[in-house]
Amino acid sequence: MIRLRRASFAVGLVPPRSWVERASFGGLVGVALLLVVFSRAEVGLIAQVGHTVRDALVPVMAVIARPNAAIDDGLDWVGTQFALAEENERLRAQVERLLTWQAAATRLEVENAALRDVLNAQRRQPRPITRTARVVADSRSPFVHTRLIDAGAAQEIDEGMAALGSGGLAGRVVDVGRNSARLLLLTDLNSRVPVLVLPARDPAILTGDNGPTPRLDFLPLTPQVGIGDRVVTSGAAGVLPAGIAVGTVVKGDDDMLRVQPTVDWGELHHVRLVRAKPLEEPRNNAADGRATARR
Repeated sequence: MIRLRRASFAVGLVPPRSWVERASFGGLVGVALLLVVFSRAEVGLIAQVGHTVRDALVPVMAVIARPNAAIDDGLDWVGTQFALAEENERLRAQVERLLTWQAAATRLEVENAALRDVLNAQRRQPRPITRTARVVADSRSPFVHTRLIDAGAAQEIDEGMAALGSGGLAGRVVDVGRNSARLLLLTDLNSRVPVLVLPARDPAILTGDNGPTPRLDFLPLTPQVGIGDRVVTSGAAGVLPAGIAVGTVVKGDDDMLRVQPTVDWGELHHVRLVRAKPLEEPRNNAADGRATARR
């Protein structure tokens, strides 16, 4: 009896297991049939399906891309605004500099007219003699500040002629050969140049001491000189023309008033030599009349 019950229990377990196996086998057969059908499908149909899917996705991708394009446009606009603001600031600063230069030019024009009126240079001094020469050698010594030029007596170069660089007075001629001459720079220990300090027009002597900034000597007892004032030649002694730019007043390390030359010594490759013609002696008309009467 026991054996029959175990056998019947085993027989009762067989049908579900075989049913699962049969269902699995049927599913595999269905997948195989689908693969066979798809493998035999026409290529054109697959391509058409791909086109349809792509056409349907294009509007969606366009909608997705619009925010990115808007962000890019916004970033470009912000960058343009920053660039415009920077350009506007640069132009504003340039306009301010131009206005400052215009004011300085107007002031210099007035000072020049006043200086000509005081010195009466326009009526008393004839047109100066000018020559151009090239700097061919440098002394390159801390104790001697001179330059050698390629013009001399054959080119009508005389001692005492002023040598002008691109910024103003550089020095004067002290030694002349036939085809060469030597310039004594403003900074040399032996340099002495009569100058005026504008706008007060205080007279002084610019004295070199082998330093980069010559000092102002022999100022009036109560000078009206300020830092940044312009310094020009006074034309005293009639050798150097009046009104040549020399430099600006600065305060030296020794608390003395000094002048920063306007000439760039590193760019002093050519100089313009200027000599003011000496004033003619006044004629004594009364003496000439007496001499004529005696004859």
